[in-house]
Amino acid sequence: MTQTVIDDCPRVRSLEVIPVRSQGRLGILLRDPQRLSECTIIVPENIFLIISLMDGRHTRRDIQEAYMRRYGELIYTEHIEKVEAELDQNLFLHSERFALHQARIIDEFAAAPAIEVTPAGVGDLPGGATLEKWLDECLAPSGRTRGEGRIKAVIAPHVDLVRGRRVYGAVYDRVRDCSPEALFVLLGTSHQPTRGLVVPTAKDFETPLGRVRTDREAAERLKKLTGDEGRADEIVHRTEHSIVFQILFLQHLLGPVRILPLLCGTFSALIADGKSPEAEDEVRRWRRELSAVLEDAGEVVIVAGADLAHIGPMFGDSELVDRGLAAASEAADRRLLDEVAAGNEAGFFRAVAAEEDRRRICGLAPIWWLLALTDAARGEIVDYEQWKDQAGQGSVSFAGLVFWS
Repeated sequence: MTQTVIDDCPRVRSLEVIPVRSQGRLGILLRDPQRLSECTIIVPENIFLIISLMDGRHTRRDIQEAYMRRYGELIYTEHIEKVEAELDQNLFLHSERFALHQARIIDEFAAAPAIEVTPAGVGDLPGGATLEKWLDECLAPSGRTRGEGRIKAVIAPHVDLVRGRRVYGAVYDRVRDCSPEALFVLLGTSHQPTRGLVVPTAKDFETPLGRVRTDREAAERLKKLTGDEGRADEIVHRTEHSIVFQILFLQHLLGPVRILPLLCGTFSALIADGKSPEAEDEVRRWRRELSAVLEDAGEVVIVAGADLAHIGPMFGDSELVDRGLAAASEAADRRLLDEVAAGNEAGFFRAVAAEEDRRRICGLAPIWWLLALTDAARGEIVDYEQWKDQAGQGSVSFAGLVFWS
């Protein structure tokens, strides 16, 4: 077994944390949302306390003191080091072992000609339905009215295909009128931290429906803006579904379309600092360059894969989602959507910032970028839905909008 030296202030990577019941006891499941590690472990609450304090700021002695305050007993340094070793073995710890593994993954990703989307990446469909059959049923002619003019942009969910079925159908039923020759600029939410505001990739996408070509010239032009950090950021495309789900609908409707895939980093720091995107030099620089690329691309349709509110205990809130809370969240969503439909990116951002993004608007960044890049377009809200856990543990909302020239 390879040994690595762990700093006296060990630092755990950003992991997905899920409470579970294991052998009748509460445990904490840990896994890597980036899938740089394929490992999954379940630890008891007392060990999770140790892990939660491995944030790069607490020493082992700090962890011992916190453990004593919580459980009233001493935990030996050797026990903490054993936890560190297991985390390191599973690639859950920032360490030399992980750095080498990450570098290898980045190199492999850079060498691959396309991003492979497996059936597992699409998710389970009800009744064992094939993807093609499910998409056919989702997009069955509905008699929905269509606006007049050319579609310039759409906002669709990125929630899983089953829960978002109705809203996906409402949006993409209109997209079937778009030209397959257009460049589809795909703005997705990055669910993983990125150092850059926008993360382009020049890679094609190989899905269960075939290969979709990326406009390599446009993507490479944008990649020059990302600098050295762009190479590490780009691997978030490996496991991100917010763009993939849009590709599947476009393929099914229009065939092998041409795309420009862009993942959007978070605006949370701007909200915390009380700043607006328009005030940031880096945002203005990206806006200028993106606008120039789109101007040179001919016919363009911008597609944002964006959900709205995430509320309830499963997302860190203390309050269960009852009928009243769900109604209040929907009313707040509707206020946001009015700003979006009006094409008002500044008003949309101010509305989210005013509530300090307490409802975790997952599509904040891609929606803002879509509005910033779609001038003089009128928007129509074509559908809205809230998914709610029956036990009140959580709710996710999402909407579909179409913008016409």
